[in-house]
Amino acid sequence: MLPLLLLTALNAPANLVPNPRFEETGPQGLPTHWSVAAPREEVMPRLSRDAAGGRSGGAAAILTGVGERTFGAWRTTASGLRGGQWYRVGASYRPDQIAWPAHAVWLKLTWTDAADQPLRTDYVHRRDDLGDGWERTAETFQAPAKSVAVELDLMLRWTSGTVRFDEVEVTEALPPAPRQVKLAAVCWVPTGGSPASNRAGWAQKVAEAGAQGADLVVLGEGVAMVGSSLSMIECLEPVPGPTTAALAPVAKQHDLYIVAGVYEQDGDTYYNTAVLIGPQGLVGKYRKVHLPETEALAGLTPGDAYPVFETSLGRIGLQICYDDDFPEVARALALNGAEILCTPIWGDGRFNNTAWDVIPRARAMDNGLYHVAANYSQKRSLVIDPWGNLRADTAGREGLAIATVDLAERRQTPWLSSAAGASWESIWRQERRPNSYGDLTR
Repeated sequence: MLPLLLLTALNAPANLVPNPRFEETGPQGLPTHWSVAAPREEVMPRLSRDAAGGRSGGAAAILTGVGERTFGAWRTTASGLRGGQWYRVGASYRPDQIAWPAHAVWLKLTWTDAADQPLRTDYVHRRDDLGDGWERTAETFQAPAKSVAVELDLMLRWTSGTVRFDEVEVTEALPPAPRQVKLAAVCWVPTGGSPASNRAGWAQKVAEAGAQGADLVVLGEGVAMVGSSLSMIECLEPVPGPTTAALAPVAKQHDLYIVAGVYEQDGDTYYNTAVLIGPQGLVGKYRKVHLPETEALAGLTPGDAYPVFETSLGRIGLQICYDDDFPEVARALALNGAEILCTPIWGDGRFNNTAWDVIPRARAMDNGLYHVAANYSQKRSLVIDPWGNLRADTAGREGLAIATVDLAERRQTPWLSSAAGASWESIWRQERRPNSYGDLTR
């Protein structure tokens, strides 16, 4: 009987990358099957190989920058692909003296047909810390229908630092499972006049959404206060507290998540807060970072963090009302991994109400996010996809905006960086220049 390790190796999918660990060398001591790619000689990083510098003690291919003008890559081609097949593509790397590794070190894919014509470009942006200074960037992609090969660029740009590469991979993979979720946003202004009646009414609205199969229901800002004559301070509550207690049983009954705005008291500090409640209870909370002066004069304090919550649906980020007018909020949440952005918002009446729905659509488009916004003033609660399309809209009436989406869907579009088409979620991450954004924090 064959040993278990040997059986595992025999059953492992074939790696289509030639010389994936840089063990074979040519006459100049550089890895065979690999070349350098750079737009001109002056920007080309320096090439080298370390026979014992790889992640597992084997070889590593090295690029060393020549300053801020650096732009180049180790390049190879993985052949023998089958169009329509899914592939796992990745590489391990160890940056050294690079201030922004996620923006200086990249794995770029160019899928080509039998005539060596480009079909699509992808950038691998998901990264995991492997320890000992090594990271891994890897994702699963479906090869375009006519592709027979994929060109791999292990890129270094705009730095004087050094990066080592190892364990490059293109292997057949199973397609990712669909991740269909039903997103809902409520548009409703209570008339009961008390926090208790408001909470009961909101629980009923969530139950109605749950009866329609909603997996995530976004409610408005300050749900205990809206529609009453009470002030924010008169509606303060702890978190967890009365609102989470009223909504949690509905979340459990219908196996869904709820986002709701509350005015939170934490000791002698007050916040405008959004809570995320799941089937098991309170998942987390976000404290509104951007306060209009009316809220500051009322005694509220701003938050200062952009948490993203891992749920059974996906990664959820929260913002509140005025935050939507500051693009940095949605961008920070997207960089922190959010797939769905939820916005309880009183309203946006700027420019004779023309700002709403342009702004929430822009936040979705800029960051490749699904955006679910519950709105009072314009009576337009929305579900928006990463293209900026309105998937559901209460259209000036109270009611429920609800839509089914697939979080696993990849969206390809021609763009300046890829005439053949690429994923915008990858492109904006790849082409950000955080080292130049100092003015934003003045």
